[in-house]
Order: sequence, then structure tokens, then C-alpha cells
Amino acid sequence: MDFAVRRALKAKLADRALIMGMVVDFPSPDVVEHVGRLGIDFIFIDCEHAGSDFETVKHMVRAAARGGIATLL
Repeated sequence: MDFAVRRALKAKLADRALIMGMVVDFPSPDVVEHVGRLGIDFIFIDCEHAGSDFETVKHMVRAAARGGIATLL
């Protein structure tokens, strides 16, 4: 994850600001990239129930980084 994105999220949490996140429970880097354009602060990539393989998760994390959103796995 980009450290600037991580710092921005931590700053919002420290300020008790409202943050918005989304659970992505199906393996799709395209969806993650689209969510990045919606102003979401973080995404939670479900690796337990979604059946994502390691390669797909890597692409999803890269798509999130391009979109400027933090990832939680």
C-alpha cells in the first residue's frame, strides 16, 4: 500500500472523521479500480469467502493503490 494513502487514512481516523469503506467479496481488479473513483477511503478484500487466488489479490491491491484507496485483507 502506498504510504501516503496509509497516512491519509490514519489522519482521518485520528481526527475522528467519517471514513467510508467497501467489502469486495468477489475477485475483480476492475471493480476495485472503479470503486477508487467513487471516493471510498478503503476496501476490504475478502480472501476467505471470495475464493481469490494470490495473483488476483495482487492485482486488486495494485488497482486500489492506483485509485488512492487503502486495502485491508
